[in-house]
Amino acid sequence: MRYFYLCFIVMNCLLLMSCEKGDRESEIQYIHAFPREDSPALTGFMDYFLFHDSGIFLFKEDKTTIYAVRSLSSDKKEINYYAYEDMQIKEYYKPILRTDNARETFYELIIEENGMNELKRNVNKYRQYDLPFIELLENNQLKVETNKGKKLIDLPHLMKEYGVTGSDRLIINLKAVDKQTIVLAIQDTSIKLENGASLHLGLFVKQDLSDLAVMTLYDLKFRKILETGRMNDYLDVFPKLDEKGKYFYLFEHTIFDIKTNKIIEISNDDLISSDGKYVYINGKDLSGGNQKIQTIENYAKKNNVYEMRFSLDLSEIAKKLDLSTNGNASIDINYFNKNYAVLRLDYTGKFVGTAGGTNVIVDLQKDENNPIFYLVDLDILGGSRTIR
Repeated sequence: MRYFYLCFIVMNCLLLMSCEKGDRESEIQYIHAFPREDSPALTGFMDYFLFHDSGIFLFKEDKTTIYAVRSLSSDKKEINYYAYEDMQIKEYYKPILRTDNARETFYELIIEENGMNELKRNVNKYRQYDLPFIELLENNQLKVETNKGKKLIDLPHLMKEYGVTGSDRLIINLKAVDKQTIVLAIQDTSIKLENGASLHLGLFVKQDLSDLAVMTLYDLKFRKILETGRMNDYLDVFPKLDEKGKYFYLFEHTIFDIKTNKIIEISNDDLISSDGKYVYINGKDLSGGNQKIQTIENYAKKNNVYEMRFSLDLSEIAKKLDLSTNGNASIDINYFNKNYAVLRLDYTGKFVGTAGGTNVIVDLQKDENNPIFYLVDLDILGGSRTIR
């Protein structure tokens, strides 16, 4: 009899769990449209697609966001800046919230030069924001002017040990700035390393021009210098990724623990967000099923605490889209951050070829256990932020 009651209890528990699971799955909303309501997460997504290619985020002051214009050519000799106000970007992308053709409207917002130029206000009064005036002159002499002084930096002399000369073609970008420190990334396209890449150097300059430092980037020497702690006085200029100020976001996805002087290793399978704050587990080789996103702090601790979890049901999405598919799909991440992920799904046909694809906006802002899946093809290519 006891065995009978035990079986009865187990069966009821399993039935209850099954019902709860079914209820939870039934709560997932699939909407065939772009989000109709504005939100902080949507603003972050639009900000990324509007400015990431053209600018390097520097800081936000009150309701004004400041970018340095990204340089991709050695022909560009001067660092320029632009800014936008919070209300400007919201007004700019408002049309996509009320259109029935999100794909076309999204394309126009991202590509339309006149609209983008109106949105990006040139910053000419550098000193208002403690921004340095930086210009590369002949023979690779770097002119730097700040609120605290002026200096002409002889780059070939300063970087002699790295082989930099006055005739080398340099690409210079401002990577970070605050009231104490300026950080420049300098790519010498005239010098090729053993791996075929160009020489990359970091130049750290104090705003009062009293001190500066140079180091190579993205190599073993860069790592060793960081781990000595000798650069710690310069690192406060970089974005802090946690409330305690332990983790810093340095050059090109380098996460540095300033308390231990160690670089946080990011697995080759995992993907870090554009602001360095979150890691998408297995983000570089996605499949359907459970999806997990952690803060960099929890990722570094190697715990099982996840800030964002959801299930990606490829079959259900294909069914909602009425696709004739074998159920398989390639999955790429276009963008993700806290409570928001934008994916690209491209399904294979039942027998051969492709069955179709879509972008999927996963929104967990209101309830992490009740995600909203916006099935809307914005024509963002898989694995990148490129618009077709």
